[in-house]
Amino acid sequence: MSDVNTENKILAAARKIFLEKGKTGTRMQDIAGELGINKALLHYYFRSKDRLYQKVVQGVIGEFIGFFADAAQLEQPFQQVLRSFIDHYY
Repeated sequence: MSDVNTENKILAAARKIFLEKGKTGTRMQDIAGELGINKALLHYYFRSKDRLYQKVVQGVIGEFIGFFADAAQLEQPFQQVLRSFIDHYY
């Protein structure tokens, strides 16, 4: 398994667990258990829960910005862009 692939799998699992339990309710062991790996591997890639959480939030914000950037290129009214955004994420 490549480093990028491992990191992406960790980020996906962390996102899922953070959404379910929130930042304070999530333990690194929860994320490791979701992946079937040991906690040391998580710390190797991200060093702490705070750094992992920060990386997950950055990814989510990047998705939001990308969505709006793509929608803006379609020259739709803002109301339609916002409606599409809401429909997409909910």
